[in-house]
Amino acid sequence: MKRIFISTVIASCISITQAVEWDAKQWFVGGGFGYAIPTAEDFEAAPLLSFNTGFNVPVLVEGHLRTSPLVQINYIPAVPEETEGQYGGNFFSASAALFVEHDLSIGGQTWWWGVAPQVSASFVLGQYQWQKFDAGLQAKEVDGEFAISAELVGRLTIPVLPSLEASLVGQVSPMSGSFHSASINLSFGL
Repeated sequence: MKRIFISTVIASCISITQAVEWDAKQWFVGGGFGYAIPTAEDFEAAPLLSFNTGFNVPVLVEGHLRTSPLVQINYIPAVPEETEGQYGGNFFSASAALFVEHDLSIGGQTWWWGVAPQVSASFVLGQYQWQKFDAGLQAKEVDGEFAISAELVGRLTIPVLPSLEASLVGQVSPMSGSFHSASINLSFGL
């Protein structure tokens, strides 16, 4: 029974690999902005700036499914209110995701929606914490953090022009060292 299961999984992987239309892939580069909440304790919500690149590959001949490997760099300038215990600093992350997306026909256009597992490496430069001293609250420098994390990302992609797409993106992560976010990205086809 175990051999049958393993054989089925291997055969499925080979079938999916053969169904990918590598010749029809389209490269893109883009960026976006939004709002993020780092999952580390005592960080407040802050603006998010991101840059990404990747490609879209049709998976089935009918064109209703595509995969989109994506790499992205994010920057979150966390500047907290002057409250004891709050952290601030320059939060950076680099991530890699693999989207699986399905098409939606809306008003003669093809929109895409999908989800992706994502892995990230993040670190905070210039990290500080508001601490109470005799003279009042002061920002005290603390050691930066480095973390590896996993996230779940969802997006809805809408064509704007033949080579320009806009995406609404949301990200959640239960892991410390990551962030939750909502953003708008623009991607230019190459």
